[in-house]
Amino acid sequence: MDANKLAPPTIEERLAKLEEQNRRLKIAAAVALALIGVVALIGATAPKPKTIEAQMFVVVDKEGNKRAEFGMVPYFATTSGLGLYDENQNRRIVLSVQKADTGLWLYDAKGGRRVTLSENKDLAELTLSDRNGKRRAEVTAGTNGGYLKLRNKDKGRVTVTAYEQITDIEWADQEGHLVGGETMVEPRQLVEIRDESGKVIWQAPPPDDAPDDAEKAEPAEQ
Repeated sequence: MDANKLAPPTIEERLAKLEEQNRRLKIAAAVALALIGVVALIGATAPKPKTIEAQMFVVVDKEGNKRAEFGMVPYFATTSGLGLYDENQNRRIVLSVQKADTGLWLYDAKGGRRVTLSENKDLAELTLSDRNGKRRAEVTAGTNGGYLKLRNKDKGRVTVTAYEQITDIEWADQEGHLVGGETMVEPRQLVEIRDESGKVIWQAPPPDDAPDDAEKAEPAEQ
């Protein structure tokens, strides 16, 4: 066996090895510092996020047809909103927001307004219309109560009103003449039937000033 291979390294060899390790550490440190500097430089020079300001944004399809718009809605003055269009560029949905109220409108393919949902400080209302634009149903909710109205043509047929202590149901003929109703004023309930002129022809229970059966009976013959 070679005795030189078993001999411990000399001091000169040890110093040379330490110098080599020290040189490598210096190179690694220099590379790390360089990388840190590059990252810091990129961060300092990167563009900051920009704010885009405009009165209206319009979205078009691949054919250039308008399909959506967002901003100051042109068909409602001083109102911000959102409008959605179909493939034929017919306005189908409009959402608007302004200081006094908020509204949502749904349109059919011919541009007729079919559904209206609106809200302001004291009132919320839902209106449903037919294809001719005639109102067929209304639901309204206010501070003290609400009502439901169903219409035939331009006339109200059924109306339901509810307040804190009063519930009222009225129904009308095809011409809108009130012909009947039921009112409950807690704890009393009242049912009325009216003629075409609106005059009450039957009521249950009878009014307080109506004569009772004993008063209406003929006196017996002596």
